[in-house]
Amino acid sequence: MLVCSPGRAGCARKFACRTQRSRREAAVEVVGGPGRGRRGSIGWRRCRGVLTFATADGDDGDKEGDDKKEGEGGDQEDSADLFNFGALEARIAEVKKSGELRSERIERNIEGGSCTRRALVNLGDWVRCLRAAGDLVAIGTFGGAVLVYDLTYGTLVKAMDGGEGQPPQGERVRGEICSLDFDGRYCASGSVEGRVKVHDVMGDEGVNDGESGSGSEEEGGAPSGVCVFEVDLGTDAPVGSVALLPSRLESEADGQDSSGLPEEVASASGRAVYLLSPDGRRVTRELKAGAVVTSVGYSEDGYVCAGLQSGFIQVFTRDEQPREVLSFRAHPSAVRSLCVSGSVMYSGAENGEIAAWDLARGGRIVASFMGHRGPVVALSASDGRLASGAHDGTVRLWDSAAGKQLYAVGGHTVYLCAVDLDAQNGRLLADGTNNVVVLHDFAGGTDYSAPGDGESDGGAGR
Repeated sequence: MLVCSPGRAGCARKFACRTQRSRREAAVEVVGGPGRGRRGSIGWRRCRGVLTFATADGDDGDKEGDDKKEGEGGDQEDSADLFNFGALEARIAEVKKSGELRSERIERNIEGGSCTRRALVNLGDWVRCLRAAGDLVAIGTFGGAVLVYDLTYGTLVKAMDGGEGQPPQGERVRGEICSLDFDGRYCASGSVEGRVKVHDVMGDEGVNDGESGSGSEEEGGAPSGVCVFEVDLGTDAPVGSVALLPSRLESEADGQDSSGLPEEVASASGRAVYLLSPDGRRVTRELKAGAVVTSVGYSEDGYVCAGLQSGFIQVFTRDEQPREVLSFRAHPSAVRSLCVSGSVMYSGAENGEIAAWDLARGGRIVASFMGHRGPVVALSASDGRLASGAHDGTVRLWDSAAGKQLYAVGGHTVYLCAVDLDAQNGRLLADGTNNVVVLHDFAGGTDYSAPGDGESDGGAGR
């Protein structure tokens, strides 16, 4: 015990430091005595060698009973307060139940076509393609801009490249974005003159000046992402489709993806699919097709699928020496769109047909979807549902296993180019509404649109 002698008569102060091994900390207590007549004043008195506080209203702070309690069971009670596993388990069960109820509500709303609809963003340029990932959506425009927006509030996050504004009707510009893929960080885009670029959306190259008229913010535009890769394919033909192929490489140090860059980018231009290496900034392999390639998809087990203008579909390996493993006639007209979910590949044709093919069984047809009256230019599959967009101005939702149409979503023009479905989170994005990207929310949750910005509870037309 450390004792400090009183500095003057009648005003002694003493300090004691007592270490409690069970609590792993020092307990310093100052002992006071009876008050001096003022309520709340602190006096002092010595109590069995330990100093404790006492106030003037008679609470003398004798802690003998408390000390004993601390020594016997205080630690256990504190631990119980800090680690209340019963409350934690109850909270986990509550969150799990809430998630299950939300999933059931989304499933019910998608099945019945109940949703809220709002305009996510209204651009000053024509939308050519879009792809959502997480809480972001990347949009490619006629003027050559690649824009990334936040899906919750519709705010511009990044603006890459940029054109010269909206060109005259029917005129093509050199930088027009005609294909796009996005994984949440990297965005690959293909242009009409045969160039492929990959941007790191999380990087920051500077500020886009917003001259493209494509939705940049008031204060001089949004930050632009870093261009990490650019290749001219030299085909003098549009890049009709691009796809970010997931990395199969692992870092030797920690076993995680090295640099995060996609291992390859598949780009369709002319009569070939080019596999590009963002790391090496070059074309690594060329997959020669039997006709002009109009669409590209990839499977999780490493195959590249190419839809051709002749109506055929060809499937290639991604080996060092790529080889064709499958080729068949899918449609009597050109294949305009492809998407792959698991081992099932979906194809959309010029004549409005949609078909599902099982790649694990040699490309056997497993379902067909009839209803569109124009070229099917966009497909998106998610959790047993398929969304399709066509130049008949409709977006249709299907039960992908049964091949049954659930309903058609109207309100679009014949210039519709892209759809993106996230059935797990109850979200459907589509363009083709006078430069407006429309968000359909099947979660039945918050509508962030201000009054007059979009339509609410519009639902889907059957």
